[in-house]
Amino acid sequence: MVAKGVPIAGRVMDGNLSDRTWNRETIEELAQLLVPHIGRGLLYVADSALVSSKNLEVLAKEQIPFISRLPSTYKLASELKEEAQSREQWTMVGKLSDKADAAVYQIQERTGQLYDRTYRFIVVHSSSLTQQKKNTIDRKVIKEKAALEKDCTSLRKKTFACQSDAEQELQSFLNARESCFHELSGTVFSVQREKPRQGKGRRPVSYVPQYETLWQVDCAIGALNTKKIDAALRMEEVFILMTNEMDTEKLPAMDILRKYKEQHTVEARFRWLKDPTVVDQIWLKNPNRVMALGYIFLIGLLVYCLLERRIRKSLAKETKPIRLHGNRLTKAPTAAAFLQLFSDIVVMNSVLPNQAIQRALPKRFQTDELKRALKIAGFDLDIYTTVPLE
Repeated sequence: MVAKGVPIAGRVMDGNLSDRTWNRETIEELAQLLVPHIGRGLLYVADSALVSSKNLEVLAKEQIPFISRLPSTYKLASELKEEAQSREQWTMVGKLSDKADAAVYQIQERTGQLYDRTYRFIVVHSSSLTQQKKNTIDRKVIKEKAALEKDCTSLRKKTFACQSDAEQELQSFLNARESCFHELSGTVFSVQREKPRQGKGRRPVSYVPQYETLWQVDCAIGALNTKKIDAALRMEEVFILMTNEMDTEKLPAMDILRKYKEQHTVEARFRWLKDPTVVDQIWLKNPNRVMALGYIFLIGLLVYCLLERRIRKSLAKETKPIRLHGNRLTKAPTAAAFLQLFSDIVVMNSVLPNQAIQRALPKRFQTDELKRALKIAGFDLDIYTTVPLE
């Protein structure tokens, strides 16, 4: 499986390169570098930036299976969501993580057309999106009311020569805002206004003012439409995955969801490489040296990931969690949090009469907790007292 964010063939990437272009160029390189060696066992996993007519065309041409997220801007996404909500034929997947607050997933599978090609679409309902999207919709409601108040104020200032024009304007105003969360109503009423006098100067004493009948619109913002809010929330609680792997036995719908969610693990690792404190200043000018330094970072990241994997596999076999700084107990620590346990350790070096170097670990550091932590990581106290070979 390849997830976006992995450098391919040592290419120096332009920071301004769009994700869609990055995906297309990477797919083309994968087809040349990997597919001839590993066959069609490659599975390309990427976010919604992958989905474009050109990228899907390249994937079809190179016959590379992929998993991606269908952007919500596509009309097809809304259609699939509405169909899934109306059918209510969900398959329970449950949690994909052991965390207490992990999301609970339900899925529905459909087949559909996009850019004249057939794909499998997995409509996914996530419980973790409920509260998140509820807050989003609450903000939309507040913003919508402020915009409606402004629009209603502008409409009230307009005048119309006849009643039918005012009624038509009111109906157009209401139709344009039919999808709003707020209930809107309006009335048309007449007003008498003095006609402007023709000519200049003061009015003569005998002047009799003339009046005309004009029409105005009064609109009001009513209560919230809870049905529309609930419908909008249901639409926001789901997202859609797509794949060109049509064999449901080779790639079941549940595996599609699992593999898509796994890309977060890859992206979370590369977040460290994007940290300004790590790569803020690189004092290298030669592109080859910059590339070499980049690979050193990648090798370091690989060692970091292997250490974390070893720690978690060891703790999975034990019943007792490990205690981290801050008196936190866990059985799935990150490598960074685990390494903090050793940040205060001091090793004493002394030179013997024969010029040999002797290393010693003070007894205050030789605790049972430290010994257990080292054992979990696959080491012992010798790593502090053994003199490295020259």
